[in-house]
Amino acid sequence: MPLQKEVHSIDWKGSAIGDPTRFPGATPPARARLLPPGHLALGSDGLARLQRGRAGQVGRCDGIEGVDAAIAATGEGGPLLVLSFSTSWCGPCKLMDPKVDQLSEDFAGKAQFIKILGDKDPDGLKILQREGVKSVPQYHIFKGGEKVQQVLGAKYDELVEALKTHTAPGDT
Repeated sequence: MPLQKEVHSIDWKGSAIGDPTRFPGATPPARARLLPPGHLALGSDGLARLQRGRAGQVGRCDGIEGVDAAIAATGEGGPLLVLSFSTSWCGPCKLMDPKVDQLSEDFAGKAQFIKILGDKDPDGLKILQREGVKSVPQYHIFKGGEKVQQVLGAKYDELVEALKTHTAPGDT
């Protein structure tokens, strides 16, 4: 089996960082790991974590504090927030994922999306319990610091209508 280069992380353009042929003599962080482009953040503990995505991307949960900060940002004039609750084993969730990815592009600048995997993400189960999520997929929409609507189940059309309603011009 051929040897593969060890890649410690990737930059926003998708280039390898830590590739010794690219950066001779560079010492990458010992605990860094491979993450998708645009999602690398190095925490104070040196561990790379997935963070909220850029406009047009579904961000990943980075813990209860990150989710709370995203909700609070909607009250400070930030864009609409959609929390997408899921689990790693949920079939309907996996069917909705590409549709939600497309919605994040369609509503870029108007809505921010964060996916919370209850069985994998930091504080995922705590967040699901706090928000009263008993089945997945489930989508909670926040505006002005408050939950304004939720969509239960893999109901794409209902989610689209909710987004259109709460991102309509003049909607307060």
